[in-house]
Amino acid sequence: DMEDIKPATEDIENQLIKSSIKATSACDVVILSDYAKGTLTDRVLKEVITAAKSKGIPVVVDPKSANFARYSGATVLKPNLKELSAAYGTEVKEDTEVLGAAMNLLESGNFDNLVITRSEHIYTCILKHARYSMLLGLETPVRQSSHLVLQAALTLLIRCISQTWRQVLLSQNRAPQP
Repeated sequence: DMEDIKPATEDIENQLIKSSIKATSACDVVILSDYAKGTLTDRVLKEVITAAKSKGIPVVVDPKSANFARYSGATVLKPNLKELSAAYGTEVKEDTEVLGAAMNLLESGNFDNLVITRSEHIYTCILKHARYSMLLGLETPVRQSSHLVLQAALTLLIRCISQTWRQVLLSQNRAPQP
């Protein structure tokens, strides 16, 4: 299996941006999953995130790049430990290291929340404008079938965070009503 990974052409970028912005009119949340295959160029990310945010629509990004600045404006970033470590510039494993790296990246970046995948059954949620963070996990090992349930729960959590954040912005008259 061979891949030719290169950034999308300007024509493809234009088509992606146009169709993505049009689709946001029917969305409650925009989810961008970066696979580092060249589709989510800096321009596509910037324009889609900006358009969604201007409509008060939360944006969740599953990053691949170590440069989290590419995802500027996102409501939630959902890196795993490897991606968090790459963005922070050093390996993080322990709770205090993860929290330190997350807080540093939140302070230096233009995004609001982090949901960090620590393992297949533990997630850490850091909310920039909250006075607390949440460590979500299961006490028992996750079997493959229950892993799908946990992924669905995480998806629901991300949606709840996004919707809550949207309501906060709306209540502060910082986001236009769709």
